[in-house]
Amino acid sequence: MNWNKPSTASGTANKPVVRKTTVQVPVAQPGANPPPPHAPASGAIPARRRDPNRFQLSQTSRTKSKSAATNRPNAVSRRALDSVRGVKRKSATPDVNQFSDEDGDSSEVGTTDSEASRKRPKSSISSVDSHSGSRRKLVSEDAFREDSDPLSFIHGADATSAYAAKFKNAFDYDDYSSVELLYPSRNGKERFDLKWPRTKDDYNPMMDVMNTVENLVTFYFPEELSGEYLHGNKAFRGRLNRAMQRESIPEWIEIVEEFNSVLAPLIQDGTIQRELRQRHSLTLKWIERILMQICERTVSPKAEKLNAYKVGSSNVYGELLPRLITDIFRKVQLNHEQMFIDLGSGVGNVVLQAALEIGCESWGIEQLPTPCELAEMQVQEFRARTQLWGLSTGAVNLLAGDMTTHPSIPALLQRADVVLVNNQAFQPDLNDKLLNMFLDLKPGARVVSLKPFVPVGHKMAMRNVDSVVNQFVQQSFEYFSEMPPKRKQPPASTRDAPKPPATAAPPKRRSKLAKEHNLTPDQEAEIAEAFSLFSAPDDTAHGGIATSEIRRCLVALNAPPADQAEMNEILATVDPERTGRVGYEYFVAVAALKMRARENDGGDGEEREREEVGRAFRLFMGGREEGVIGLGDLRRVARELREEVPEAVLRDMVREATGGGLGGVGREEFEGVMRRAG
Repeated sequence: MNWNKPSTASGTANKPVVRKTTVQVPVAQPGANPPPPHAPASGAIPARRRDPNRFQLSQTSRTKSKSAATNRPNAVSRRALDSVRGVKRKSATPDVNQFSDEDGDSSEVGTTDSEASRKRPKSSISSVDSHSGSRRKLVSEDAFREDSDPLSFIHGADATSAYAAKFKNAFDYDDYSSVELLYPSRNGKERFDLKWPRTKDDYNPMMDVMNTVENLVTFYFPEELSGEYLHGNKAFRGRLNRAMQRESIPEWIEIVEEFNSVLAPLIQDGTIQRELRQRHSLTLKWIERILMQICERTVSPKAEKLNAYKVGSSNVYGELLPRLITDIFRKVQLNHEQMFIDLGSGVGNVVLQAALEIGCESWGIEQLPTPCELAEMQVQEFRARTQLWGLSTGAVNLLAGDMTTHPSIPALLQRADVVLVNNQAFQPDLNDKLLNMFLDLKPGARVVSLKPFVPVGHKMAMRNVDSVVNQFVQQSFEYFSEMPPKRKQPPASTRDAPKPPATAAPPKRRSKLAKEHNLTPDQEAEIAEAFSLFSAPDDTAHGGIATSEIRRCLVALNAPPADQAEMNEILATVDPERTGRVGYEYFVAVAALKMRARENDGGDGEEREREEVGRAFRLFMGGREEGVIGLGDLRRVARELREEVPEAVLRDMVREATGGGLGGVGREEFEGVMRRAG
C-alpha cells in the first residue's frame, strides 16, 4: 500500500532514513559473578554467561526435566519466533483483504511474499499445505455400508425418457435397449437408455457411460488393473468405441456388463475403499465428470430459461468454468477446514465444486428465481451422486435473496475465508455496497472478483484518506483460456501486403517399424487404426488378429487384394504356420507393400478411380461381370462382413442408389454412389 507524504519545498518527497548504531557490550569472564537477572539502567543487553564445559559430553541422563520442557517454547512458537527474529517491528497496519482485478478476462487472487511474512503462522497442518488437503478424507463411509439406504437420483434413462422427442434409437434400431452401470459404492446401479440425441448439444447417454467407465478405471482401480483396462486390447473405452463403429448394440452391452463384473469384487473386498483412502485430492478430470453428470440431468434440459433476465441490470446470469475455479482455489490456498461463499451463485456450480474439490463448508446466494430453482435441483442430485461415487464432500448451503440485504450474509462474511463474486456485469452502486460489506471480513480473508473493486492505479493521498478502498490490498492475475485468441483484422495499409512465409510444423517422428518399411508417420497411424479396429480383446495373448480379418483391414486401408490368388499369397506370408492369427509387425509389412503399390500404380487419377470402382462392383456382384446388384447381393456382403443389417436398411440402400426402385443397382449408379461417398 502506498502511503504518500507531503512533498517538500524542493518538490521531492522526504525519504525514510535508516541509521545504524553500534553498541559495545562487555563480555563477562569465566568464573565472574553472573549479571543480575534484570537489565541495567543503561539499557544494554546483558551478556550470556559462557560455559567452560559447553563442548564436553554430558554425563547426565538424556531425560529432560519437566521444568525444562515446560520453559522451552513449542515447535509452533519457535517457527513464529524464527520468522520475526532480527526483523524490526513496524507500526500497526490496517487489516488487509486480498482482491483480484483484471478489467478484461477472468482473474484470480494470491498473496505476495511481503504480505505472507506479516501473517501469524497457524498451528493447523492444513495451513502449511492447504491445497493438497493432506488431512482430508475422500472416502464416504456411508456409501460402503451394507445397510445403506437406496439413493434417490436422476438416472440417465430418466433424462432421456422425460424428453423423448429429443432422442432417437441408436443406429436406427427398431427397438431401443438399455443397460445398467455399476458405480464404486453399495448404492446400486444407474440405468441408461442407448439412444442418440437429435442435436449434438443435447445429452448423450452412451458417451456418458463411456466417459464414466474411463474415469472409474482411472481413479478407482488399483494400479495394475488400471493400466490393463486403460490401454491395450482390454481397454474398456477402446472396445466400446469399436462396438459403436460396428453398430453392435449387443456387443456394447456385453462390454458394460463385463466392466460391472470387474468392479463388483473390488467393492466387496474393500479394494475401492483402500484406493480412495490413499487419495487426498481430486483431479480436474474427475471433478468435471461428476459435475457434468449433475448438470446434464438438472440444468441442461432447462437451460433456455436462464436467459430470461433484464439486459443492462446487475441481474445477469453467467457461470465460470471448472478449470478457472480450480486455479482460483489454488491461488487463494482454500482448504477443507475453511469456509467459502459465492455471492451471486447462479445455479450453484461453483458452490458444488468447492464442496467437492476442496471438501470445505460452501455457501451461495442468488436472487433470480430460475437459477435458484435449478440450484436446489443440483444440490439434491449432488448429495446423492457423490454418494454414488463413494466420495465425502463438504456441506453445501444455498440462500435465495438479495446479497446486500439478506439477514444471514453479514454473519457469513465474518466467518468466510474466501469470498467469490462474479461482478463483471455489476453496476457501480452494487460494487460500492459490496465494498462496504467486505469491511466485516476477518483478517486474512480473500476476495476474488472478476472486476476490480479498487480502481486501477489507486494511491492513498490526503484527498482520499477516508476512502474505504484504502483498507484493502489488491493483486491481479491474468487468466488464459484454452480457446485460441481471435485473429485481429490487419489495418487497411497492410491488408494487401504479401503474407510472410508460414512456419512449418515440426515433422512427426517415425517409429523403428515405420523406418524399416519406409512409412510416413501418417501412414503408420492409418495402419495402426485399421489393425485396432478389427482386433478383439484377447488378440494380444494369441498374437494379433484373425487371418479372416486381413481382407477387411486391407479394404479399410483402401488397398484390397486384387483377387483370391493374391489374398492366398498374403496369408501364406503373414501366417506361414497356419496358426490363424497375424501379429501387428507382419500386418504392417503387408500393408506397407499394398499401400506403396497403390501409390506407384500407373495411369492418371481418373483411370485408377475407375479401376477401383470396377473392382468394388465385382466384389458386390460376387464375381459376375454382367448384371446388377440386388438385395441378395447386399445380404451376402453383409454376411461376409459379419454385419447385422436390417432388411429395411438394405432396401433403403437400393432405393437411394436407383432413385426409388428396387430392381437393382447398375454399374453407373454404383459409381455415382461411390463418388458421393468419397
